[in-house]
Amino acid sequence: MENSNIEHIDVSTVVEEVTKIFGKDGKNKLKTLVRNEKVYPDKDKLKDDMEILADKLKFDELLNVEKMYFENVESFNSSHLNGHMMFSEFGTIYSRSNLATVKSIHSIQNDGGVYQYEVQLNSNGPMRIGWATQMCAFTDELGVGETENSYGFDGYRLEKWNMSNACTYGRKWRVGNIIGCTIDLGKKSIEFFNNGESLGVIVEELINKDNLTYFPALTLSDEENVVVNLGERPFKFPILNSKPLITSPIALINYFRRLEKNIYFLIESQINLNKKNTKNNLKHYDKIRINNIIKNILFHQFEHLLKNQFIVDSCFILFLRNLNKRSPEKLIVFLELMWENIPKYRMVSIMNYLIFCLLCDFKCTWRNRFDISHQSEVLKLLTAICRETNTRKEAIVNIFFDKIKFAHFLHIISPSDEMLEKMIPRVYWSIENVELSEDMQNKLIKNFPQDYKKSKSAYNEASEKLQKLLNQLEKLQIIFLKTLLNDNDQTDTIVSSRVLFSRRFQSFTQENMIYWRNDPMLKLPGPVLLSTFFRLSFLLRELLSEELVDVNDLKIHPNIFYLENYNFFGIERIGGTFSYLKNMYKEIIKSKLGLPSDSQNDDDIDTDIDDDVIEINSAAGLITILTRIIRNTEDRNANIHIADAVMNRILSFDHLPTDKIHVFSVLLNNIMCLYHVASHRQLIEYVAFKERLAELSIDYALVDYELKTTNENKDVLEHTLKDIEKKVCLSSRHIAWLKSLIFVATNEQILEWILMIISHTLKYCSDIEDELFRFVPDFYIDNLLGLAVLLPDYTNITQTFDDIIVGKKWLATLIAEILMKIFNDQRIIHPKSREIITQGITLYLTHPKSIVLLQEVSEKSRLRAIKSIFKPMERKIWIKTNLILMLIWYGSGFAFRYTRPPHLKNKHVSTQGALEEIVFSNMGTVRPPATVLQNDIRKFIAYDKETASNFINNSLNYLNWAFSEFISLFQEIKDINGNNSFIISSEEVNKLKMCGKSFIYTVTLLRVIEMMIHFDRNIIIDQEGSLGRVFQLICQILNRINASSSTFSHILASSLPYMECVHKFTILVATTGVLLSMLEGEINKKVSEENVERQSKISSIPEITDVLISDPNFNLSSLDFIILSENENDEPFSLNFYKTYINKEEFEKVGDMYQHLDWYMKRHKSMASSINEEDLCIICYSNKNSVTLIPCRHQCCKLCINHHILYSRVCFYCKGRIESVVDTNNLSTVIHDFGTEPPPLS
Repeated sequence: MENSNIEHIDVSTVVEEVTKIFGKDGKNKLKTLVRNEKVYPDKDKLKDDMEILADKLKFDELLNVEKMYFENVESFNSSHLNGHMMFSEFGTIYSRSNLATVKSIHSIQNDGGVYQYEVQLNSNGPMRIGWATQMCAFTDELGVGETENSYGFDGYRLEKWNMSNACTYGRKWRVGNIIGCTIDLGKKSIEFFNNGESLGVIVEELINKDNLTYFPALTLSDEENVVVNLGERPFKFPILNSKPLITSPIALINYFRRLEKNIYFLIESQINLNKKNTKNNLKHYDKIRINNIIKNILFHQFEHLLKNQFIVDSCFILFLRNLNKRSPEKLIVFLELMWENIPKYRMVSIMNYLIFCLLCDFKCTWRNRFDISHQSEVLKLLTAICRETNTRKEAIVNIFFDKIKFAHFLHIISPSDEMLEKMIPRVYWSIENVELSEDMQNKLIKNFPQDYKKSKSAYNEASEKLQKLLNQLEKLQIIFLKTLLNDNDQTDTIVSSRVLFSRRFQSFTQENMIYWRNDPMLKLPGPVLLSTFFRLSFLLRELLSEELVDVNDLKIHPNIFYLENYNFFGIERIGGTFSYLKNMYKEIIKSKLGLPSDSQNDDDIDTDIDDDVIEINSAAGLITILTRIIRNTEDRNANIHIADAVMNRILSFDHLPTDKIHVFSVLLNNIMCLYHVASHRQLIEYVAFKERLAELSIDYALVDYELKTTNENKDVLEHTLKDIEKKVCLSSRHIAWLKSLIFVATNEQILEWILMIISHTLKYCSDIEDELFRFVPDFYIDNLLGLAVLLPDYTNITQTFDDIIVGKKWLATLIAEILMKIFNDQRIIHPKSREIITQGITLYLTHPKSIVLLQEVSEKSRLRAIKSIFKPMERKIWIKTNLILMLIWYGSGFAFRYTRPPHLKNKHVSTQGALEEIVFSNMGTVRPPATVLQNDIRKFIAYDKETASNFINNSLNYLNWAFSEFISLFQEIKDINGNNSFIISSEEVNKLKMCGKSFIYTVTLLRVIEMMIHFDRNIIIDQEGSLGRVFQLICQILNRINASSSTFSHILASSLPYMECVHKFTILVATTGVLLSMLEGEINKKVSEENVERQSKISSIPEITDVLISDPNFNLSSLDFIILSENENDEPFSLNFYKTYINKEEFEKVGDMYQHLDWYMKRHKSMASSINEEDLCIICYSNKNSVTLIPCRHQCCKLCINHHILYSRVCFYCKGRIESVVDTNNLSTVIHDFGTEPPPLS
């Protein structure tokens, strides 16, 4: 219809439309132009007349006069810079030096007036904002306020600076605060403001000799960034009688306000045209043509005006807000008209700056205590704008994930400490839930100030009010996010907004991974990413429940794990590197995706762009290009074709699947990665606030108790108490904020939901995906354990981290099933993933509730896990698995019911270090034995004796290594302690670490060996030489521990790091447990009653007892600690000192064992004295010769040769090669046959 003849348009129709848009004045003006004509003679005439009505000439003249306001002149540049800074659009400055200083190119006028500029903080670290003269020379060490005639304010350190002199000034600033900086040449003063509130005058006698000219100047530390406004935009907090350094475009503002009226009437006219039935209505088509001409003219002017930042911030936003309040429909129509009549690149630029202005306004929070009206208005307007399809899609593609991160709109900046005090005037804290000894807690609670308990209701009331306020803002954030995830706006050529968002969110997640976070252009703070995680997770849960399936039975579609498009650069897969797995299993992947076996990779892209930028099918390639586009602003035009190629790829249908399940899976996968990258770490940092409050509460209670119970140092104690009270009040208010925003039930439900998805996904992939299970990213297993540990006590004031999530029994059981099922899974080769699984099982074994759940796992999974433990593996993993076996044995071993070793009962123990170090010092909560798992081990030993025998042989080898390492380092540590030096070298620290670890390994192995022997001694007895090896190691341990008593005393008395775990009790009771398990069944309780006359009734020494007492290193005195009486000094060591840790039955057992060995030692000596000296073993001179070496025929006892051949295959006497060992009484019985094997070096 556009090409129809203009002559067909009646003047009356034109007049009608002009009247609607330009009013009566326009109508009268038009009549003077057309006179008495009935129709327009041609199209150009109509256009000319409409331009006259729109004052085109006047507008063109205005643009020429005010052209300075459209010139793109930077306020800061490198010519006024010292250090390294980045200047991005809209006045944002990033520091990339330890100390970088820049002066503006704009200066004040020496007219005696008051000048102002504003700085909005995007970070709240150390920086100085102020003024400097042209002559001020800054260096890498000297910034604003450290030279003559420069003055600065640092709101991080609360200091004002001049001539390198710093004085206390101002109040603490926060992210989002707007710092106003004024200089009054008339009064010769400088003053600073925070969100419009004066911080006081810092200079009252400004030196201004020779009419010095002052420039705005800033000094920023590394990675600090700010937005500076010299007047390019309206000030958020204009100071009375001040003026900006850059004058405001008053004439342009006035013209915009006149133009917006015409635009508003044009919108109404367009709505009416859209509503009318156009069928066979020529007049209606005429009106459309007239409107199109007017639209082109008016929006041409509108476009030019919006090139000015001041117009956008002061007029355009207000116009949009008013339009939305009148009618959201009109706002949508207006935006559609803009996209129709303004070039796309200009529209993107306008929207970019518009959203930037909204973000600046949104960040300036908590201006008046509980006032969130600014943030609410911003979110409502932004949501309304994004309801328009073109705006929404272009914002997703070009704005929200590029220069202006949408995540900032999902975050709520915390208020300053001063504002928190206004919000929560009364605070509350207590020590009732703090972990203390019962006596200490009762004593402190009795004397704890009761006034604080009265404040509890006021504190909770203020916290609830704050939470309700934050909930309102969070709901608006969710609505905004839901608008972006619209899934009903796809066209024949462009995918839906949700699909676009999912693809751009992939790049967003990649950017914020640790590998990119050293770049402030890409780095987002942890709190912002955590807010993004919670808001997006909440919305996805809501959308899934509305559109698809039951959200409680959800898993991520595994196909995305082996599509390269969703491969995160720098993220490992549990089964190896992605490139290796992709090549190894490409045929299986093609079959899974339903691709022909000879097809090319669907992710390949054919394009004319050079190879350097073609790799955009992976996230890493995409980010590389986008990053380059962001950074290389000076070569932006050269990169436009690259950006177009990337965006066309993102927009296209044929790039990736777009079904709901796939898109939701992509978004959830990114959510999981985002939690891994930043959210979990940030939550742990927030939990530290809980721990800090608990520590301060204890400190306060202790000082308060001492102040009330003593008359000494009253002044010091009162000063200390006031200082602690100030800190505890601040911490209590921080906790109130976190309890209102972070530690809330809604977030807890989200975390449980995420944990459930991870669990279902891992279980499904493990069961169904076979070898493709290897493609699961490692952060799934990391998140599984991280969330399982974080969730208990999540909403409580204290968080103990001593339990796996058990509140949701079904979920905790599912996690236990997964951990047992994938434990030592051969498809998992990533070391960290394997270790995390081991840690998960270990934690399940430290709490009575979780251990019940672990034992309720299917028998198949339990036995599979037990079987995998006994398989040979590398030492690092082997140590962890032995820790699991020790915890399974907990409660059943000799004196093995303690959760902390006795010497650490009332001591603070570090929670840092390797898993075995932490668990050894704190074995969790008192719990019954894991009898189900113990029976599983018993079954396995009975079923596979060969594997069990190999395992215990390896255990003995490791025990020998661990104890030898411990003893050798132990003596060296004694020397370290003897130096009485406060400084320990790094070499000595390494020795201390290794010594402590070796001790832990030794005790752990002893407990495992105790358990194995208890279940079936035959795995030792049936192996030739194993019985002797066990007792050889036991004797060595007993002798060396007793011989090192003085060293143990020194270590116990010292405070050497990494040695807290070392104590005689743990190693001696574990060793005693092994002896009891070995001798069980042979201990004759009546031997002590036998007199000399009845000795003949016992014809021989029991077999196992005989091997023990026949060992040359066995000394009964090494077991004297069993019978020694209690000693207050703990030296010599005595079991009687630990009666609370050893029950009556155990005391009876060890007493009987000691008497048993004592009696048979005497019997053994009596029997040995009757042996012919020529028949005695020449090695030990204790036992009778029983074996003969072939071919040299030298003889010895069986025990000694078993020891000897462990280390050498040559005769101990003649050094000849041993070919075999035979029984002396029956030479045909071969005990060891070495055949033609060459002898090793002896």
